[in-house]
Amino acid sequence: MPSLREGLGELRKPYWIHEEVGGHLPDRVIALTHGIIDMLKMGDYPQAFYAKRKRAKAYRDDDLSRQRIKDLSLSPNFSARQIALMFFMASHYICDAHMPLHCDLRDYGGKGIGRRIPKTMHPSIEARWEELFPEKERLIIHDYSRESLDAVVTDLPRGSFIEIDTDRGYSLGRITLPKKNEWDEMVNVCRVSYALARKWIRKPYTDIDELISDEGEEDFRRVTNMIFHDAVMEVARIWCKAWNVFVK
Repeated sequence: MPSLREGLGELRKPYWIHEEVGGHLPDRVIALTHGIIDMLKMGDYPQAFYAKRKRAKAYRDDDLSRQRIKDLSLSPNFSARQIALMFFMASHYICDAHMPLHCDLRDYGGKGIGRRIPKTMHPSIEARWEELFPEKERLIIHDYSRESLDAVVTDLPRGSFIEIDTDRGYSLGRITLPKKNEWDEMVNVCRVSYALARKWIRKPYTDIDELISDEGEEDFRRVTNMIFHDAVMEVARIWCKAWNVFVK
């Protein structure tokens, strides 16, 4: 597969978003992150958390992701659990932007738009990806969850080729340096996903099996790790920014 860098010429061409398809993802991400900052100001930190005489046991460990979810709700205002839910909602949109066909008009039909990729292609990729991660039931967190987030999200099924590491070789790379504004940051993510779609899915394949048959299993493995590693990096980047805005 040609490298993504070789395909960035696509990004120098004019691009547009069709009104009937949508394109409000950057708006949602910036709105959610600003809401998170407000919730932090009115939540466990700093008022209710520091007003307690005795610090809750769950908060004695600096790494809160290792604690049981049910032990992290303390405040009558916005609890850590509620704020975490908002972080996860933002993550949903951030990760959505990393699905190449979410950013490629060829995958959509509608008035004035001709579908140039069979409608079976998009769901077939996502179905194959779901096989590489823990089942949805495993990922649901609630009051009775006894395990830490770390334990849940790293419990990959047998045969999964998702690499849990920080290998820079998996990075999709960036068009520009990280933006100060979350909206611009997500526009950049969508543009990189578009470039990847144009390089990876170059023909109107019926489904992922047909693409793998043409391009090879190793190609699918490499692209998949690139997409998910970059998604994790972007989630961490935007989470960190929201937290830093609050603490500063």
